[in-house]
Amino acid sequence: MSPIVLSFADGTTFFVGLFIVLASGIFLLFQKGRIRSALAMFVVVGMVLVGASATPLPIWVYACWLVPVVAVLLLSVRVELTVILCL
Repeated sequence: MSPIVLSFADGTTFFVGLFIVLASGIFLLFQKGRIRSALAMFVVVGMVLVGASATPLPIWVYACWLVPVVAVLLLSVRVELTVILCL
């Protein structure tokens, strides 16, 4: 079997996605400049990996995870817009 298929089947993709979202979200709050857009893209990629892993969790667990992730993304975009508007 393909290693990609095996990573989805054994649940590795779920934890890799969680780690990518966590690490990128933390760095996103403290970085400035061009790297912020790359980190925001990594957060979205992590969200897609978690969703594509199809780990059978209750919907409220996904909701409790999704709310802070979206909040971090919105705060990072708001900070960028504020910086752009002030210039």
